Amino acid sequence: MGVLDAWSWAREAEDVEYDVITCLNLLDRCDTPRSLLTQIHSRLAPSGTLVVALVLPFSPYVETGTMDNLPSEDMRVRGSTLEAQVNVLADEVFPSLGFSLVRWSRLPYLCEGDLDQAFYWLSDVVFILRKVKDDASQDETEVYGDKKQEKEFIGEEREVGREVDGVATYEESDDDCYEDALYEIKTDL
Repeated sequence: MGVLDAWSWAREAEDVEYDVITCLNLLDRCDTPRSLLTQIHSRLAPSGTLVVALVLPFSPYVETGTMDNLPSEDMRVRGSTLEAQVNVLADEVFPSLGFSLVRWSRLPYLCEGDLDQAFYWLSDVVFILRKVKDDASQDETEVYGDKKQEKEFIGEEREVGREVDGVATYEESDDDCYEDALYEIKTDL
């Protein structure tokens, strides 16, 4: 087990398949995030697991290689709220690349600050994804098929503020706005 370079790892030992790959806080800083996810998909074992951590709301910024600091590939993440972007990632982006959502969690993420502020407090969303097919060009209906799905909240019970596309959102106060929300999607297998 080890940490591998984001750009050369897929070329090393091309016949090796991984049971688990982690991609932590990289997709919003990567010039070609969809290509990276396609590479990851090709190197995962059948039914392999991908762990993705991503700061939301999504705001890509590529530090090197571009004049405008924008990625050359669009992740196709839409929505202005964390909940809306989680839905787009879970229902459209990840399935279009051959992954199905197993669980996700919202966690606090502290990052280095600047001259104005010592550090920034952001929301990091961790997705646990399962490889569903060797062909990463499938559409959402192939990923989910006709299987009945139900989403179940895991953790302490809190009052649901509203539900957006099947994801519960909560009335937040300053005290609990960064507590994590963990969901599990159950499918009939």
